[in-house]
Amino acid sequence: IEAAQARGDKQAAKEMQGILLRRRGELEDMLGRVKATDFEGFPHDRAGIATGVKLQYADGRSETYYILGEWDKDEKLGIISCETRMAKALDGRKAGDRVTVPTEHGDTECTVVEVTGLSEGVKAWVEGK
Repeated sequence: IEAAQARGDKQAAKEMQGILLRRRGELEDMLGRVKATDFEGFPHDRAGIATGVKLQYADGRSETYYILGEWDKDEKLGIISCETRMAKALDGRKAGDRVTVPTEHGDTECTVVEVTGLSEGVKAWVEGK
């Protein structure tokens, strides 16, 4: 019985190795296709990639998010990936729109106060400065 279990464990390990090697190949392929962008020339009349979005909540607080590429994130600067739930909720919105956004305590409604281009700090971050 123990020999059969050992053979089964070896087979499972080999299968997992195959899965991990395939995933590694997929990730290497994705990295090979990644292209840096400076996010210049993107429109900012509506929320989307390369925009800043200022939100006002009912309790009076406000937050600004900068929507960048799929792998971009910097909490201190408010940079979020275009793939986040927040970015998807904001996509296509314009100043004055009411929108339901995800928060740590569940979804809540807020108002889009302003949609802008990227701040100088975010541009510097994009340029690696």
